[in-house]
Amino acid sequence: MATPPLRVASLLALGAALSAQDSAPATRAESVSEYRMHAVLEPATRTLQGRQQIRWRNASRGSTRELLFHLYLNAFQGPDTTFFRTADPAFRALGRPGEFGGIDVRRLTLVRGPGANDRGVELVRAAIRPLDGNPADATVLRAELPDDVGPGESIWLETEFTVRFPKAYRRTGWVPDDGFFGMQWFPKLGVLEDADGGPVWKCHQFTFSSEFYADYSEYEVTLQVPQAYVVGATGGVPVLERAVGPDRELTFRASRVHDFAWVADPDFRLHVRRVPAFRAATDPTGMAARLARAMGVPVQDLDLPETTIRLLLQPEHDTAAQVVRHLDAVEHGLRHCGLRFGPYPYGVITVVDPGRDLRGRSLGGGMEYPMLITCGTDPWLRPRRLTPESVTLHEFTHQFWYGLVGNDEPHTAWIDEGLTTYTESRLATLAYGESVRPVRHSEFGLLALAAVAQPRDAPHGLASFGRIASFGSLPGAVAPWLVRHHFDGTWLPRTTLLDLLRAQPTLSYHREARLWPHLDDRATFLDRGSEYAIGLAAWEYPTRALYGVNAYQRPATLYWTLERMVGAERWWRFLREVQTRFRYRHVGDAEFGALLAESCGADAAAFFAAARRPGAVLDHGIAAVRPPHGFGPVKEVLVRRKGDLVAEVPIRFRFAKAGEVWRRFAPAEAAPVQRFVFRDGADGVDYGRLLEVWIDPPLDPRGHEGPPLPLGLHPLDADLTDNAWRTDRDRAPARHRGLRALLQAQAELSFAQWIG
Repeated sequence: MATPPLRVASLLALGAALSAQDSAPATRAESVSEYRMHAVLEPATRTLQGRQQIRWRNASRGSTRELLFHLYLNAFQGPDTTFFRTADPAFRALGRPGEFGGIDVRRLTLVRGPGANDRGVELVRAAIRPLDGNPADATVLRAELPDDVGPGESIWLETEFTVRFPKAYRRTGWVPDDGFFGMQWFPKLGVLEDADGGPVWKCHQFTFSSEFYADYSEYEVTLQVPQAYVVGATGGVPVLERAVGPDRELTFRASRVHDFAWVADPDFRLHVRRVPAFRAATDPTGMAARLARAMGVPVQDLDLPETTIRLLLQPEHDTAAQVVRHLDAVEHGLRHCGLRFGPYPYGVITVVDPGRDLRGRSLGGGMEYPMLITCGTDPWLRPRRLTPESVTLHEFTHQFWYGLVGNDEPHTAWIDEGLTTYTESRLATLAYGESVRPVRHSEFGLLALAAVAQPRDAPHGLASFGRIASFGSLPGAVAPWLVRHHFDGTWLPRTTLLDLLRAQPTLSYHREARLWPHLDDRATFLDRGSEYAIGLAAWEYPTRALYGVNAYQRPATLYWTLERMVGAERWWRFLREVQTRFRYRHVGDAEFGALLAESCGADAAAFFAAARRPGAVLDHGIAAVRPPHGFGPVKEVLVRRKGDLVAEVPIRFRFAKAGEVWRRFAPAEAAPVQRFVFRDGADGVDYGRLLEVWIDPPLDPRGHEGPPLPLGLHPLDADLTDNAWRTDRDRAPARHRGLRALLQAQAELSFAQWIG
């Protein structure tokens, strides 16, 4: 199908303004690129024909004679691409003939300007593989320029390209019944950064774990789709719409965003909610007023504007409960993030339900794009489970961490994913509090059972039943024989009953514990450990799980620890300052650390840097209490630092006569063991019997946001079981837990007998 000429008149004024600045060095706060695109979707062949005009400005301090483009869709060309090679086996098994895709750049031309009537210069181009040299990978395209482009200079390019959509197993592609997810769908320039020795292109091959990095840009995109299609896109609502035969053209514009995404499906059900302007003075948490005082501005300066939410639901999810819970979650995000980080500036946010294929597998998944997020939900909603709220809050929070403050996601995912995970968990607690009791569920078909918090992977629990995790414990001659005969460790075949048992967290069926999201983050982090540093490139972690914990849960727990160390008001003021200084720009490791030191102090910044090291563990425990019964004129307590991460930790001692006495484990002393001695009569104090010792006791909830928790200043502490000592032992917890174990075993055996 032929594509009509690009519509350029609407942007001539913008082009003239940018041309006037050609001789001035660009800054990252300005839009570095301008994309004008026209794309024709052809559902019958699952293809798209596209054309681009691109204006690119060299924002570095040096010259370049090459351009690097991301061709993300080429990650789905076949099973041998770097993306598939770095994926887990379960994902690699999804790739089947007829379901792959890719992108072909048919033309890449250097031209004089928009609408210029010249053929231009066709650029020499080739795929490059700077990461691994994989000849099957074509996700990075290098183009040679005929002349240098100096600092502040701009060039114009034109491209023509064809997209072959893959099945949307991951973010982008087609879904059953002619739906399409247009993510990472066009040739997109990498980022030219200043470095020692001159500017360097950041344009990495697409791996399974790595995400995206691009400059802030101006977009005008015209999509031609069949008349019956419901469309959502970056830009929100089309600024122009016209009929083109059996199709229609929709033109979207977006300013100061670093990507453009769209979805189109005839089955989408559209719901719209206008969230009214909000007065910061009525913030129920009171944090807006505290922030305003800290910033020295009137609280009304933090007021929020009206925003429109556009929700696109799959028809099987189009119920009143689904609509309300999706929209409420986004409204909570708009208000809480807006009050603490600054207003959401775009006026509209599109929320997309990605749907599933005929086998029930999620297609598209949860992901963030400027002004558009994809989420995820269940057909049957449960009142005590934060689905779809958790994923919706997470992806919306990315509008601030990644969207408004950008970062190099392949290298510094701990900034956007870590801050988003932290913010999602904190805001879920603030937004829902006691109204929803967040508990983990086990699921098997229509059966759903509530459960208390347990480690997600449970390597020593029922999840591992039926499979040998390691051959290391077997006799030396046995393991090689098993490997030669292709034994993968499964000694008990998979059955439906075992699937049920594996799905159940250990010791479930008890509802006395609330699984607050930030506690879940902590449990996941402690499960997987801190063997690797926070801050490696995504592909440097050996597994997706290790990448995930060091990009999501471990930094989120570290941010939560910093909040408690420096105080909520000071911490939220720091995050607000990050948003203020780096909106529409990229923040890196050095800038983030420097601002942390400036806002929260050198000690907090030093602790943050140390906690990101490989193997960094914060852990303190009671090594000895003498005498063990607490009586005597001299009481002595030894506290051991078991991890290598040093922090100042408060310790509370409780005596029969002297009441509470506080000391601290001082990092300045840096000794692995510190001795605390209390002598009756010393300094005129009669202590009496030692009743209790508590390292880092729970904080007073009045000084911190959120519910009361059995945690002190340091949620990062790896082992809380040896943080407290009492003279009189309480045997009730052991009896209680034993009874739970007995009742669960009885319930599971009864259920197994019932199902035969």
